[in-house]
Formats: sequence, C-alpha cells, structure tokens
Amino acid sequence: MVKGLHLFRHDEGLRAAVRRRLSGRTGGSPGRGTPGRPASPAKALKTLTDKRKKLLDLFYADGISREGFREAERDLIAAIEAVTGQVERDAQEVRARDDLEARFEQVAAVLQNLDIEALWSQATDEERRILVEGLVESVVVFPDHFEIHIHGAPPLHVLPGEVVMKGSQIVGVGDAERRFCNQTLAFVLN
Repeated sequence: MVKGLHLFRHDEGLRAAVRRRLSGRTGGSPGRGTPGRPASPAKALKTLTDKRKKLLDLFYADGISREGFREAERDLIAAIEAVTGQVERDAQEVRARDDLEARFEQVAAVLQNLDIEALWSQATDEERRILVEGLVESVVVFPDHFEIHIHGAPPLHVLPGEVVMKGSQIVGVGDAERRFCNQTLAFVLN
C-alpha cells in the first residue's frame, strides 16, 4: 500500500490516467453518442415532440383514425418518457462522476502533502490496520489474480507475481480456503 501511495504521489501520469478514467474519457473522442443512441437527447426530444405535433395535425385533418391516433400517440409518449428518463439517468451519472472527481482531487491534494513513508514507519500495527481498513473495501483472492476494491474506485486486478506474500495462520476454514488464507497480501501492509 505504501508503495502504491508513493507512486501515486510522485507520478503525474498515473494521476492523469485516474482523472481520465473518472471522467469517462479513455482516449476516444469525447462528445460522441454511443451506437444505437442519438448523440443529443435534446434533439431526440425535439424530434419526438415534432412527430407528436404532426400526428395531432394529421388527426385534426381526419388523416388518421381515432384508434390509429391513440396507438401512435401512445408509442410517441413512451418514446418521449424513455428519452426523458435517459436524460435524468445521464444527469445523475454526471453528478456522481463530478462528485467522484472532486473527492479524487481532495485525496490527491492530501497525498501530495503527506509523507506516507514516514507516517507508515511511525504507525503502530493498529494504526496501520485502521488506515488500510479506511482505504481498502475488500480483497478477493482468485486462483490466478487478486481483486482489490478501494473505497470509491474501480477494482484493481493484481497478478500474484506483482505482490510479496507473507505467511499467516487462519483456522476454521476448508483446505482450499486455507491455502488462500494462509497467504496475506503484504502489499496491503508494505
């Protein structure tokens, strides 16, 4: 953990990569719509509203039956509600992403001024445990990799060769679990 925080503190490229990931940009062109979805929900709403108005004009001009009008209007209303719902979901995603970006910047600012190596070397085991618990949500051990869940961040996938292992004793679990539990992840504590 200390090595990871040290790297994060001193590597602007890593912080920039995290910022890109949090903002939803992965190097592609920003502002493009996803396939099968209009680039602009505002345009989609305008198109649907215009179609509804034309349908109403057609109905008033006796160009469509009452039943045909009801069915077409029901479809248009459903489409308008779907686009409106998507607009709200998109807005919620933007708010959540903005909040996550703001929290990231706060953490980055704290880490920039924090000498984690000195702090870690002076911390007791209990203080280290509290620090790790505050940062790490869970560690899931798979046969071929570890998945580390940091609070508020996407999971990290780590290969066994990328960590230093220390032995520990865990009792009360089955053989397969014991094999995994008998190894603690030293990178969480080192």
